[in-house]
Amino acid sequence: MERLEERKEISLADYEMLHEGRKEKSVVEPAQEFVLAGIDSQGYRHYKFVE
Repeated sequence: MERLEERKEISLADYEMLHEGRKEKSVVEPAQEFVLAGIDSQGYRHYKFVE
């Protein structure tokens, strides 16, 4: 429930871009979690831990 209290309101345009996979930058700054670092030419996803 704590995580719900930290949620952030976003615009409809940002929501649609996120839903369609067109948004390049996250709407929240990652902390203490894994994030997608990239996708290589074979389609493999690479992640990194952000502190």
